[in-house]
Amino acid sequence: MIFNIIKKEVKELLTRSTIISLIFVSFILGSIGNFVSKAEEGVSNRSANIIVDDKDSTELSEVFSSLLLKFSDKDFLEKSLDEKIKRLEKEGGAILILEKGFQDSILKGGKGDVKIEWVLKGIGLYDFISSDIIGNGLNYSKNDLTKYLLLKKGIKDENILEPLKLKNENVKVKGKVFKSVDPKLLYSFLGKQTNFVPVIIMMLLIMSGGMIISSMGMEKENKTLETLLTMPVERRDIVLGKIIGGGFVGIIMASIYMVGFYNYMKGFKGFISNSFDIKVFSILDYTFIGVSIFLSLLSGLSLCLLLGIFAKDYKSAQTLTMPVSILALIPFFLTMFRDFDSLSLPLKVIVFLIPFSHPMMSLKLIFFEQYRMLFYGIAYNLLFFILLSIILVKIFNTDYIITGKGFEKLFKRRFF
Repeated sequence: MIFNIIKKEVKELLTRSTIISLIFVSFILGSIGNFVSKAEEGVSNRSANIIVDDKDSTELSEVFSSLLLKFSDKDFLEKSLDEKIKRLEKEGGAILILEKGFQDSILKGGKGDVKIEWVLKGIGLYDFISSDIIGNGLNYSKNDLTKYLLLKKGIKDENILEPLKLKNENVKVKGKVFKSVDPKLLYSFLGKQTNFVPVIIMMLLIMSGGMIISSMGMEKENKTLETLLTMPVERRDIVLGKIIGGGFVGIIMASIYMVGFYNYMKGFKGFISNSFDIKVFSILDYTFIGVSIFLSLLSGLSLCLLLGIFAKDYKSAQTLTMPVSILALIPFFLTMFRDFDSLSLPLKVIVFLIPFSHPMMSLKLIFFEQYRMLFYGIAYNLLFFILLSIILVKIFNTDYIITGKGFEKLFKRRFF
């Protein structure tokens, strides 16, 4: 008897949708592993695009330049100066300027001035790898220069252990220039700002989407949906009522989130003003973010309602939230490791078509004043919501909701 019960439970829980969802999760985790592996491989390669501007043209400056250029990409070194600058703008890297008097300062017991102009391809984890490689190259080159001074020049001054004075002049990324800032500091600040939003989006989707899918499963299990469909109410009103009702809950959630995020950002104002010149969001910016979140939530709720249609009961409805969670994970990890602008065209299309990706990117877009892309995302989410609502109304006008049949009439019914 117990084996029959086990067989029944396994059959009910291990459905086709559960298996497909698990396969997707496995694929996503494998993709994340590949991303991390490639990131580690990129750092271990120890090559980046480096231009050295030697204004001193002395023995020590030439020695240090040769040590540093060992960490530069070999193909990059063979290019002309104009080609190097173009490639630097496209792929990222740095220009290191050895100031005049570099050798004299070191030989007199001081420090040679090295100014760094950073160029980043984007603001994803991958895009900051080149700055790590260059930073490691500077440390190794500095140590080798110290050895050269001790062995070749016979200098015993203790100041020779720190022969360089490094100064971060600018970080240029996506056409925006940040003055007197280190790439690591910039990445840390951007991470604190932007990584908070995707987590909130996933929480909102899982909470509100799970409620809609579960309610559909409960209504089918308790037969209340059949009663609702037999009442003199337009199917269109039922669909829109469910989505808009969930949307109102979404508005409350989004509003609470925006208030919390505003207070969260206030904590960084001192850090912002003391560290570097950076864009401070206005009320209008927060409004754009709120609209993007709300429309994305409506799109997510519409998708959840569509999935809820296929739920047989409350138990089967629980597994149907996983596809939506997976769709939220894809842009979350892609935009974490890569900036949207630095993604390949196929990945750009995938990220753009997933409605949840737009509010996840909204902070970065506003930060770099890419408002056109922000508005494209808002318009896409609105269109996605409208089209999915039309499809849902058509499905509700068939007999599939009650009998599980009549799906072939989906495109034969009129919306009104």
